[in-house]
Amino acid sequence: MTEITFYVARADNGVIGKDGALPWHLPDDLKHFKKQTMGKPLVMGRRTFESFPKPLPGRRHIVLTRDPAWSRPGAEVAHDVDAAIALAGDVPEIAGVSAGGMPDRVIHDAKAVVRALAATGYRPPAPADLAVFGAPLAAELNLGVHLMRQAGHITEYEAHIARKLAYVLCGGDVTRQSTAPEQYFLDLEREAFKSLCGEQKTLARMEHLLKKGKVLRN
Repeated sequence: MTEITFYVARADNGVIGKDGALPWHLPDDLKHFKKQTMGKPLVMGRRTFESFPKPLPGRRHIVLTRDPAWSRPGAEVAHDVDAAIALAGDVPEIAGVSAGGMPDRVIHDAKAVVRALAATGYRPPAPADLAVFGAPLAAELNLGVHLMRQAGHITEYEAHIARKLAYVLCGGDVTRQSTAPEQYFLDLEREAFKSLCGEQKTLARMEHLLKKGKVLRN
């Protein structure tokens, strides 16, 4: 069954916006919203969609509007909630990011939950640290990469990519098992990705895939 989850940014005094925009700039709040909604269909009103500088990457934008002639690039138009839910398809969760066009009963229930949480001083739990397996696991993964290369199953550059991936998964240059926040792994992943993007063979692969639709085994 598909759930509709409202994502609400609300000050203690009830303010949720000012002049069609957020009345605050909280980078951690924006990162949390991105993490929670990535890959999910977003349902919003027309004014909310038009307040975005551009559609949010990695998410579908289902826009509720009564205007039959309205359309925008990146928007999937629905004229009532049932149509919006149908457009979203068979998904575990639909992310509601504004009240535009939503039935009063849905808004009422969502507001009641949010107010109850705010009254109790609710704060989202701190994310748990992730396991860092370090050198022991890295040695096993790199051995597997070496054996696959020796057997001719992968190219030398694919082995290079695999070693980069092992480095990220194992937590970098760590000699013993420990824990670290998710952001630590994301930083390692970003640096590995940037490094690979600076290599000619990576660029050749990207170009080949874009032009021919096939993976280049270089």
